[in-house]
Formats: sequence, structure tokens, C-alpha cells
Amino acid sequence: MAPRTPSERVLAGRIGAYVVHSRYDSRELTAAARAAFRDKFQREVDPDGTSHRILTGNHQVGAWRASRLPAGRPLAAPVPLFRKLDPAIIDDELQLMAQHAERRE
Repeated sequence: MAPRTPSERVLAGRIGAYVVHSRYDSRELTAAARAAFRDKFQREVDPDGTSHRILTGNHQVGAWRASRLPAGRPLAAPVPLFRKLDPAIIDDELQLMAQHAERRE
């Protein structure tokens, strides 16, 4: 058998990945890696385990899902997510940030 070209190796890898993911649940395949990452992250963020709490939970419940929007359906009027800040507030915050930066130096 002749050696594979780089593009053939990429294609073979993709086929292998499709086969694995068609046979096994991706969450089960990656559970150990995700647990190791979470544990390492918690150790780095809070080495003695006393000061930080990381939110966890079942993110499958109430998960966002795509839905069909019927044609011609009227949409609600958009509402702002945030209120516009007065320029004076922005200037005050920038001054505070500059003062904190000066103290650190």
C-alpha cells in the first residue's frame, strides 16, 4: 500500500471521528477529560479550596434549542438590554480606574 497524502490522512481521521461519535455518546467519551479540566481549574483558581465557589449544574435542563418561527408572525418590539450611561459617569469611572492604576505602580 502506498503512503497516504496529507489530505488522505485528514480524510481518514475525519471518517474515524465520525465512526466513533456515531457509536458512542460524546459526553461519555469526554467525561474524564472534562472532570480533569474542571478539577485543575478549581485548583488553580482556589488552591486551598476556601475562597471561590464555581457554579455547576445540569445544563441540559432548560437548554436553549432552535425553534421554527412561523412565517408572517409579528415580532415583539425590541427593548434595550442596557441603559445608556451619561458621559459624566463614564468620565468618573475612567478617573477611578486611572487612580487605581497609579496606586499599583
